Amino acid sequence: MEKLLPPDKILAARVLGEVGFADRLIAYRLSERLGAVAATLYSFPEVVSLLHDPCPRLDWNGLTRWVREVLGDLELAAAMEGLLGAESNEGARLLCLRELLGQRLVQCHAVAAISPA
Repeated sequence: MEKLLPPDKILAARVLGEVGFADRLIAYRLSERLGAVAATLYSFPEVVSLLHDPCPRLDWNGLTRWVREVLGDLELAAAMEGLLGAESNEGARLLCLRELLGQRLVQCHAVAAISPA
């Protein structure tokens, strides 16, 4: 797993903040009773939370593009691309991305000097 450099305060604030309606991310949670349930995500912490669901469904390339273009986190996006290229198993991708994005979230909380919920 690649170790990310800590973000600066500006990037940390952008990663921890919310995006507007036009920049939201649509993902899905799979439910035994309801099937695929849409989840509208407006923040990076919401994305990380979704990755801890039992069966999250996201477009990994779309998520990488969102991290790069909307959040402006080029280092994280590059690390995600490397991970996606290296892992062919969907379960392994999920675990690796969960760990990588969780690492960035902890770094951003540390830089912003707030404790994660």
